[in-house]
Amino acid sequence: MNTAMGMTMIDEPLLGFWDKLASYTAWVLAGALFFTVGWIALEPVDPLGPISLMTGHGVARMLVQASLLAMVAAFIGTVIIGRKLPDAGTFAAALGLAVVSVRGGTMELLLLKAADAGTSDRALASRLAVEAVGWCLVIVVALVTSAFVSRWLHRSIPEAPTLLDDAPHGTPAGWDVPVFGALLGRPPSGGGTAPATGARHVVISAGMMLVAYQVFGTGLDDRVITHGQACFVVAASACAGGYVAYRFAPVQSALWPVLAVFVFAVASYVIASFTSVPPEAGSALPANIPTSRFLRALPVQVVAVGTAAAIATFWWRRAVGYLLELMMRH
Repeated sequence: MNTAMGMTMIDEPLLGFWDKLASYTAWVLAGALFFTVGWIALEPVDPLGPISLMTGHGVARMLVQASLLAMVAAFIGTVIIGRKLPDAGTFAAALGLAVVSVRGGTMELLLLKAADAGTSDRALASRLAVEAVGWCLVIVVALVTSAFVSRWLHRSIPEAPTLLDDAPHGTPAGWDVPVFGALLGRPPSGGGTAPATGARHVVISAGMMLVAYQVFGTGLDDRVITHGQACFVVAASACAGGYVAYRFAPVQSALWPVLAVFVFAVASYVIASFTSVPPEAGSALPANIPTSRFLRALPVQVVAVGTAAAIATFWWRRAVGYLLELMMRH
């Protein structure tokens, strides 16, 4: 087989110009949806407050509205580019949440309110760990929506190569759920990741994220919090965790990197609740400077930015491996 034919076979399953344009359109629509309608639904009571379940107009109301918006964003992303890019809908929902989070304030207001109430960063961290679980549920709604819509769109071609384990960008995360994957739309021949391999991936990725977060957060201990620094540290940590975990435990879908982000989100705040410096010991720091690096990013940012970065890293790592395998064959 000549080089031209070989390169055609390699490039054909991957994203072309129009596919990339479609994906960018999906991301823009999701971001615009959350930046406008999402802000109305999640807007904090205090105009200077952050997007948080502790500053909004009711926990249940915010989670339900955020979940509905996530379903819409997931539907849009899956319909536009989900055929070639599994979990495009979940990525769109996570990206939308990340976008709306920067329209509000940072963690600073929550730290100041805790200081005014005479509570420590440890107590705040415990509440943030619980809040992180709520935002994880919103991503789960998007993940399930993407899985169902993917099956609905491709119901007439269940054996299509883009739906199987050897697809360049993997399979929809919902189809890879152990035991319940078939209920979420996985075709009978869909295969999937072995639960033991997926669990190993989650452990490695979450552990690497905890380490990477401390490394990337070096030098920020005495600086005022900004959205840019918080989102960058979370994204970089998720990318590092996903990259390392895939080398030791390759998986078929982005389900496992996303679950690793969930574990990291809760674990980071739990660790902060035990390691934060008590008020008297940390009195040298201003009230708006957290005594733990894990308290610099809002729960919605840890979950949303982390999920988006984990999915993107999985797509990239999966596509690179697919290309290398094809090149070796031809």
